Amino acid sequence: MKLKIDKILVPTDFSPLSLSALHYAAALARHSNAEIILYHVIETYMQNTFLEEIINIDRIIEDAVNKKMEEIKSDNIDLWGIKITARIGKGKIYRQISDFQKTNNIDLIIMGTHGWKDVDLKQKHILGSNAIRVVSGTTVPVITFRTPIEEVRLKKIVLPLDITKETDQKVLSAMKLARVFDAEIHLVSISTYFDELRFKSSYLKEQLNNIADKVKDVGIPVQIKMIRHENVPKAIMDYSKEIDADLLMIMTQQEVSKSDFYNLGSSARKVIAESKVPVFSIRPER
Repeated sequence: MKLKIDKILVPTDFSPLSLSALHYAAALARHSNAEIILYHVIETYMQNTFLEEIINIDRIIEDAVNKKMEEIKSDNIDLWGIKITARIGKGKIYRQISDFQKTNNIDLIIMGTHGWKDVDLKQKHILGSNAIRVVSGTTVPVITFRTPIEEVRLKKIVLPLDITKETDQKVLSAMKLARVFDAEIHLVSISTYFDELRFKSSYLKEQLNNIADKVKDVGIPVQIKMIRHENVPKAIMDYSKEIDADLLMIMTQQEVSKSDFYNLGSSARKVIAESKVPVFSIRPER
């Protein structure tokens, strides 16, 4: 049961939160011998024609960005020895990240998000709503977090499960991570009043225990928790905070929508935007 991570993409706007993502990526890269690609996107803009005749503004920006990236690599000891490649893109931030992931065999994306209430709409940074769009538009797992992480730990993984649906892909991904980092998996089932009208609580508990047995069979410590709550995202986040979890893993069920921003389940959007615990988003395979 190997965790295949060869290339980790870390979008950056050089804010403290995005640099924290780089250190998080470094911790994972050491375990999987992965390469980190530090990616900065310059959003396109209308340039002054007169200035273009005198200087190449794009070239100046690219030189400044490359210099900043080299400073980051050289000034941080915990990044030494890890292969880090710096790349620059131009265009819409979330689209460039999605396109880069698809054309460069990226296995995992790690980035920060400030949650919707904290986003300054006047600043066109990687953070904020772009993170939601990246999760929605990419085909690989994405780890997001909204506050800088001082110490990267992966000892408690919370795995919320809708046990009335297919869960194998989600459980397998959690098991791979847990094996690599010697982590404990916390299986949690949130049932609403409507769920309990359709299924007996004894059935839901039996299904949860069956999944827990599969995890135990491969030698991974596991805990189970059943919670009755009408607000599923809040229940998941409260439980993760209560047990001091290190990672919260969700399946990002897609919704039919013309908007890139809303082409993601409402529960997933809320968890990604508001969780104080890093969120590992997995897009379900078709």
